[in-house]
Amino acid sequence: MRRIPTVSVVAAGLLLTACSAASGPASDAGHRSAATPSAVAAPALTPSPSPSPSRVASGLTHACKRLLTSWLSSGGTSMLQAIHHDLSNYNRDDGAVVNDLMNGGNVDGAIARWIGDLSTFGQDALTLQDNPAPTCAGGGQLAHAAADWRAAATAYLAAARILASSPDLTGVNQSDPEVTVGNNALTRAQRALTRAVAKSHGLLKNIVKGTGTDS
Repeated sequence: MRRIPTVSVVAAGLLLTACSAASGPASDAGHRSAATPSAVAAPALTPSPSPSPSRVASGLTHACKRLLTSWLSSGGTSMLQAIHHDLSNYNRDDGAVVNDLMNGGNVDGAIARWIGDLSTFGQDALTLQDNPAPTCAGGGQLAHAAADWRAAATAYLAAARILASSPDLTGVNQSDPEVTVGNNALTRAQRALTRAVAKSHGLLKNIVKGTGTDS
């Protein structure tokens, strides 16, 4: 079976008061070209209006910040932490299956545990889909991540069941296409999560740093 690289995770959780944002700049941020100096003196500009009091320093409106904070405290944090846990389990279980295949261990037991954890992963991703974050603060991007996490869980589950029927090199080869589908879905999910974190201006914390499939 193709070995999936190790999942790297950030130790901090998603609690707003307990950790700092771990995301980089948004991937879809625009580039601004420098203004070209003019030979003619420009007329005096009208002073820019002061920032609206309805906006917070992060760039989100107060209403949007309240919505996102409420979503996090009412279940959003625990849902994202569940995904974090599922990805950690995936990496552990995949390693156990590979190790047992190579060294003659209890492959059947390792695959059974893998299947159980992947089923939980798929359910957790579905729960996140059914309880989306506010769209004004990265919720749309987070919804894409949830869909891709669910797709990854489904593909890996199919691969695990193939391997359960044939826990040998034949099964490894037969399951490889499904593993590839899962890898690609995890890569898309990570990119969507990164965009969601950026659009939330740090209120969503990127607890999953990398998925083992995307540098």
